[in-house]
Amino acid sequence: MLPEAFNIRTTYNNDPPIPTPSYDPGVKACLRMIAAEFRVVFVAGLIVEESAEQARPFSSAYFLGAHTCKLLARKRWGDQMAGRLYASCEEWPSVPYLHDDETAVAALICIDAQQYRKPEGPPEPCNPEHAALRKRIDETKALRKILCVPANLKNLLETDIESAWQDMDLVVANSSAEKCVSVIKMRNGMRRDEPGKLNKVVVEQLDQTIQDANARQATHDLNASLTVTSVDSNW
Repeated sequence: MLPEAFNIRTTYNNDPPIPTPSYDPGVKACLRMIAAEFRVVFVAGLIVEESAEQARPFSSAYFLGAHTCKLLARKRWGDQMAGRLYASCEEWPSVPYLHDDETAVAALICIDAQQYRKPEGPPEPCNPEHAALRKRIDETKALRKILCVPANLKNLLETDIESAWQDMDLVVANSSAEKCVSVIKMRNGMRRDEPGKLNKVVVEQLDQTIQDANARQATHDLNASLTVTSVDSNW
């Protein structure tokens, strides 16, 4: 998994961005070539040009494999860089991708994964997209449900992202240089985090016993990986 705005080749929070950010859509083809070579798949947070008519492209999450390019989500809530680095998009619903017969992969970008917009203040209504996304995931009938969160969050541990998604496996790839923490957290209680500003790939071998529709026990192996990328790195 790759964090939010992985491809821009500049610091996320610079205003104006220096150097000028790259919105080259060719990064998707590059990642698919890598996926084919190493027989892996990516969920990547990318800001890429889709139309010359847009002043700023959307911040999006893609499922990318050797033969797959699936748009999973667009960032709905705007942060301080909305309108400067990217355009927010409240109209496009997040959709899960059924990777195989047993695994559904979905994504929400950064603060969109928070249950409340301001978890430290008076509770606001739950993010309405969460219930809709859970319904779409449940409709896949997948035994394993994975939520990927490409992020640029300086205060991940102060948000309610982990508590909001305890009912599914969660991977957060964070590129913030301040208090940067990335997390793999499983429904079975296993949790691994990687703090700090660094370029690092973490691969966790995960065995989880899950119950299928016929109440039989089946054990499935999954390699869940997250990439922690410093804000100064280039893809």
